[in-house]
Amino acid sequence: MERRAPDDEDKSRASGAPRDAGEHVVKPPLAERESEPPPSHAGEHHRSNIAAKAFRGLFWMASTGLGSRIVSLVSTLLLTRFVVPEEYGEVQNTFVVIWMIDLICQLGFPMYIAGRADISKKHIDHAIFYYHLVGFFGLGLCLVIAKPLGPMFGAPHMHLYMPGFVVAHLFQRIGTIPDRLLVRQLRFRASSVIRALGEIVYAVTSLGLAVFGHRFRFQVGGLDFVFVGGFAIVWGGIARGVFRTIACLFLVHVREWFAFIKPNRETTRDVFAFGIPITLAGLGSLGARRWDNLVLGHLYGPGVAGIYNFAYNLADVPPSVVGESLGDILAPSFAKVDPKDRPKELVRWISISALVCFPLGVGLSSVAHSLSWMFNERWLPAVPMIVLLGSLSLTRPVLGTAFAYLQVLGKTRTLMVLEWLKAIGITIFIFVVGHSLRAFSPDADTHWGPLFACVAVGVVQALSTLSYQIAAARAGGFPARHVIMPVFRPLLACVPMVAGVLLVRLAIGPVQSKSHLILRLLAEIAAGGLVFVGSAWMIARSASRELLGLVKTAMLRRRG
Repeated sequence: MERRAPDDEDKSRASGAPRDAGEHVVKPPLAERESEPPPSHAGEHHRSNIAAKAFRGLFWMASTGLGSRIVSLVSTLLLTRFVVPEEYGEVQNTFVVIWMIDLICQLGFPMYIAGRADISKKHIDHAIFYYHLVGFFGLGLCLVIAKPLGPMFGAPHMHLYMPGFVVAHLFQRIGTIPDRLLVRQLRFRASSVIRALGEIVYAVTSLGLAVFGHRFRFQVGGLDFVFVGGFAIVWGGIARGVFRTIACLFLVHVREWFAFIKPNRETTRDVFAFGIPITLAGLGSLGARRWDNLVLGHLYGPGVAGIYNFAYNLADVPPSVVGESLGDILAPSFAKVDPKDRPKELVRWISISALVCFPLGVGLSSVAHSLSWMFNERWLPAVPMIVLLGSLSLTRPVLGTAFAYLQVLGKTRTLMVLEWLKAIGITIFIFVVGHSLRAFSPDADTHWGPLFACVAVGVVQALSTLSYQIAAARAGGFPARHVIMPVFRPLLACVPMVAGVLLVRLAIGPVQSKSHLILRLLAEIAAGGLVFVGSAWMIARSASRELLGLVKTAMLRRRG
């Protein structure tokens, strides 16, 4: 998930948030600033206007994101019939390595461009220049380290997959800056549609090559081009990067994202002063989401790592769709709200994100056993992992909302510390539990070790979310209970939903055929959805009314 940049110093002070020592905020001369209007102080009407615009952006990004994730999920399920777990695990671990290096080499510049309202065109041009300069060196480094690093992470063929991933990320980097400029201009719909179509291109390409790629194998200059197995996923990434780059460049004028500059020392210092802390925070966030794959690959081999990664990606669909969308819209939205009203907006969006995401993730865990018809025998161990990893839905959107709020207040050092604590906690927890179980009960390690890893992810994510809520409350100068309590009622409303799903499963009884499993799945989804709507209105009435009010306001303003 791409994070957004913090707001300017004046807004942070007005919100009552003390700045961390060493944090620097770019504040160019007034003549150099872009002609962007300051946040209005029209009170509740202004807040409602910004919230409605943010909700429309959330609708577009979440709906297109959900559609593309469904396509990607279906293609991934079908890919499991053509890609063995060992190859899938190696490809995913290769992707983790290049993703980490690429994130470091971004230096937070895309977030700087998208979320800062107080920077000039000169600052944007400098950020773009250094973004591409450092990126080229980082991608070259990936080619060098792939062969010696692969065996350490259970991916001995990493050096074979890495060149394709480098090409894919090269195109991704070229298209990233125009995409961030679209977000800066609040053109959420265009950005979300491009991303969704890019995921569809990836899904169609990877699945098509996995099925028919054996027909296209050829050699050029002694290099063997392979399109089947794990390489189908690599080529799908290349196709996605090419499409996204072309689409973004078509919508954003060249002079907005490309300029010849002579680097200025003061501007360079300002750009890097923001980029380094937020990059370290982003690396910690990436580590929290991907380092567990590397540890499992080290402990249990690429096969178990591939199954775990597949279960994680499936369980992560509901929270990531809404959470990533919130990350895109909330930082720009918070920046345009009167600083004294930002705590109210934080509480509003925490309530809404919990009400929307909790039933999606908890519901997925509830119906996971009825999804077994989608998997062949090699992938069935993913089912209990999906049940346990449903905890992701209880943390990611709330954490993402608090993250955006802290960014706007300029608390980049706080973000860096919290993200690294989460990443280190997950890694150590899995490593210690895995080795302890292997030492005391070697026979049970293979089965229970990966399941305990899923539990570790949920526990650490929950503690991290609580830490974010407390940090946001301290930075905003209000009691932590204001942002902790709103999540309990949506969570409690999920209990009757789970009971409804289990009652339907009990009434239907055990089934074996695929058609009966599909019918049971549909019945469980229908029952759970209906029960949650009623329980949410009774238990979480305030959040439900808030959500309905935003829907109504957004629709009326769009018609107007």
